[in-house]
Amino acid sequence: MKRLIPLALLALCACGSPTLLPDGGRPTYGCHPQTAVLAVKVVDAANQPVNGATVTAINLGTGQTATLTTDGDGVTRGVTDAMGPGIIRVEATSAGRSSPAFDTTWTCDSCTCTVQPLAAVLVVQ
Repeated sequence: MKRLIPLALLALCACGSPTLLPDGGRPTYGCHPQTAVLAVKVVDAANQPVNGATVTAINLGTGQTATLTTDGDGVTRGVTDAMGPGIIRVEATSAGRSSPAFDTTWTCDSCTCTVQPLAAVLVVQ
């Protein structure tokens, strides 16, 4: 039995050293990034979805922009973490009507990004 313990320790050491998180907490053995997405729904004044609305997103820090179109449910999921961290402002237009601007905050670390809030409802008036 005493021989098994040293062999088990040797086997653990042979796997390489895990990277500790900055807080010294649990080790990580790799990064598994997932794309963060902001769901944007565009509705009219009667709260009906707007198909084909143009949604514009701009990263206020970098100036990077994306122009997207809503589907039949008035939704686009094209605003992603590819726009980078910072404040991303989204607005919608349809048939000469526009929505107020809506700001979201994107926070990224070396592996993943998160967005707050997770969704936006834009009303074109």
